[in-house]
Amino acid sequence: MIISNSRNFIFIHVPKCAGSTVTSLLSSAVRWNDLELGVSKFGEAIHPLYMARFGLWKHASAPEVRNIIGSDRFSQYFSFAFVRNPAARAVSFYTFVRKLHQSSQDEARANIEKWPATKAMLATGNFSEFIRHPEFHKEPHMHDLLAEKTEDGHRILVDLVGKVEAFEKDMRRICATIGVPFHDDYQRANTSSNAQEKPKHFYASIDDLEYIYNSQQVSHRLWRWTPQGSAIPAC
Repeated sequence: MIISNSRNFIFIHVPKCAGSTVTSLLSSAVRWNDLELGVSKFGEAIHPLYMARFGLWKHASAPEVRNIIGSDRFSQYFSFAFVRNPAARAVSFYTFVRKLHQSSQDEARANIEKWPATKAMLATGNFSEFIRHPEFHKEPHMHDLLAEKTEDGHRILVDLVGKVEAFEKDMRRICATIGVPFHDDYQRANTSSNAQEKPKHFYASIDDLEYIYNSQQVSHRLWRWTPQGSAIPAC
């Protein structure tokens, strides 16, 4: 997450939605009076301090950030985030927690095992079972972080929502808006070791896609995804 007081923008880092890449692209524009949490060495160093004292952390939702910094400042700043087809994002979560759990040790592994997504991964034998496990649906990061409930449904709080599937086009637009150069030689950060595997390889049948669609209806409705969206070819 980045709160830039020098350029008046807020970046909400939705997990597994190119947030590390966005932060890396914008990190060079961060000044002394800006706040960068997570991803970079500096951001990771100050992250626990801000989380403990102010409740701000690298994956804070838009409502959380607004409530902490105040509605006036939040509305004055240009806010943005990236989202991703929920079917592809579920695959990313699965490969992420599996890899992280295998590579972690002792206290770090014990903490990771407290995550709902990790509990679901450890209790199941494959991806199809994983997405149906009750703990997976308790994972807060799989729920929408950019909107708040209203009497009529949900209200999106950020000014611009880019899509990972159109990353370069949307990121260029964001950079132009906040006055930060877009570098063509950018590198994707924090990609899964399974990045070369197509998401459809994890879905045993169209039933899995329909299940994700039905369980993530808020995200599908807000961002207009479909079960056979561009990120997930039909099985």
